Amino acid sequence: MRIYITDNDLINNIKKSIPDNNIFDINVIRKIYSSEGIFHVIDNTLKRVIINDIPSDKLIINNYEFIVDRSTIEYDSEWYQLNPNHISEIVTSYAYAIDKNLQLVIENNSTVYFLTNNENNISTFLSELKLC
Repeated sequence: MRIYITDNDLINNIKKSIPDNNIFDINVIRKIYSSEGIFHVIDNTLKRVIINDIPSDKLIINNYEFIVDRSTIEYDSEWYQLNPNHISEIVTSYAYAIDKNLQLVIENNSTVYFLTNNENNISTFLSELKLC
């Protein structure tokens, strides 16, 4: 699940506190938005995104508010052409290995979220950084 950070001060403090040598993955994805759907270009292959949407929840950890997103993303089969009327963007994401059960992802230096199956991992991480 993705747990999004909503507090800008917390986002800035986390960015300052994480050493760059913790980066374990950098992804560059072209996202395309058209009347036919949302697409990602992955390894030079165009794939339509299928989002299995689940309502989000709010979560309070150490007096900070988070948004919990349990939605999943899957990919349709390969596509070969799109309607010429579309919008695209390049999204660069940096994934930081906090521990084996917790990753921090920063997309385009603005969207910040955790990938985890246990919200207690976030509380431990914030405590270790002395951010709570």
